[in-house]
Amino acid sequence: MNHVGQEQAGARGALSDIEERIAPQMEMVRERLDHLNQRALHLMRTYPGTCLLGAIGVGFLLGRLASRR
Repeated sequence: MNHVGQEQAGARGALSDIEERIAPQMEMVRERLDHLNQRALHLMRTYPGTCLLGAIGVGFLLGRLASRR
């Protein structure tokens, strides 16, 4: 095996190790985001008018901030 091949194999091994170490954290983040998404959907279905007005307000504020630049 040449020098480049050895470096590639080492890099693959390092990436594999990193992937194994962060897999539990990634799953936890995925579960939390799913929970937040379900909560947001519930709030939008329960209070559609309030959510719409809030979205309009946030859009207006972001538009004002963006137009100043």
